Amino acid sequence: MAVTINGDTGIDKVVDNTIATADLQDGAVTAAKIASGAIPNSYAGMKNRIINGNMAIDQRNAGASKVVALSVYNSIDRFISNIESTFYNITTIQQNLDSLIAPNYFTNYVGIQVDTGTALTGNNFYNFRQQIEGNNVSDLSFGTSNAKTITISFWVRSTLTGDFSFSLRNGATDRSYVTTYNISSANTWEKKTVTIAGDTIGTWLTNNGIGLTVNWALGNSSGAFSTSTLNEWIAGSFTGATTSVDLVETTGAKWYITGVQLEVGTTATDFENLQYGQQLALCQRYFERYNGGVDGGIPQGVARTDLGNRPETNLFYLEKRANPTITGDSTVNFNTMANTNAVTTTGPHSFVGTGPRGANLFYYTASGVVAGALSGIGLIVLNGASDYINIDAEL
Repeated sequence: MAVTINGDTGIDKVVDNTIATADLQDGAVTAAKIASGAIPNSYAGMKNRIINGNMAIDQRNAGASKVVALSVYNSIDRFISNIESTFYNITTIQQNLDSLIAPNYFTNYVGIQVDTGTALTGNNFYNFRQQIEGNNVSDLSFGTSNAKTITISFWVRSTLTGDFSFSLRNGATDRSYVTTYNISSANTWEKKTVTIAGDTIGTWLTNNGIGLTVNWALGNSSGAFSTSTLNEWIAGSFTGATTSVDLVETTGAKWYITGVQLEVGTTATDFENLQYGQQLALCQRYFERYNGGVDGGIPQGVARTDLGNRPETNLFYLEKRANPTITGDSTVNFNTMANTNAVTTTGPHSFVGTGPRGANLFYYTASGVVAGALSGIGLIVLNGASDYINIDAEL
């Protein structure tokens, strides 16, 4: 792309995008010009509001399959399985399930397989979603007369064909927009684009809470969470269309997705590829995992033992969205500069003083250390390959 510059008013035009000088003066770079394509969306900054839309980061499972046992974060970072208890343990989720060739220029995707088809009754639901932090969608101005139009694009594939449900919802779950997208060919990657005018009413968080939920429904009964009112904002909590395909009812059915992008405007532009480290850091604002094995050492600050003869150290991590929940597993070796022989303890005992950037860790009572002694620099060593410490501040 070539830029022409003169000595009086600066940029005259950008070849291929035809931005006139007038468009760059007096605030004339408008959302309408960006949406029309006269000014590329990249000028707006923070184009894709979805984190890990190319499904590259999988801190929890490192690509391994996982039975979806609860309504929790089960697989790739930032995407959650939101399911009713009827559907616990009936599906498997995995990054790159079945080792397919990903579409376009993508390398990764996520797949969900129905191991035991289960009929929908009552108020059953099975959703795959991302909950976007309010800080990252505050400029969309939802809930005001200035609400912006957004476009969501993604690549999808399924063993089943027909109309599948897609929806948006606010954090208070009292404003919903439900629509459908059609999969026309089984076992074929297809790109889908959905353009939605922003909601002008309702409460939309612009802080570190849930600002916007993006949802793909793989099963919604005709009960409370399904609606026949499509393609408009409505009051209430709805995630599916009453007539859409319910994948979870068919044993062996599969659904795959990648390349998810949510951007301002009426046009789906090329996917915003970030460097791996950038995307990992974005994910770690919500979840960070230390894995055991060869690289299981976690260097920390000053280490000591408390008066209860419990090894203690500080755990530092990337700043989180909010104070995290910290959990650990199995045996942990605790080394210090003053005591080079590992003191074996059984799992983290408690985490106190937990904040967005760090916490104090206490371990179960151990032998071989002096109570209350300042011991120097600490090192937590997770012994087994399956041992871990999770720092979780997910939405």
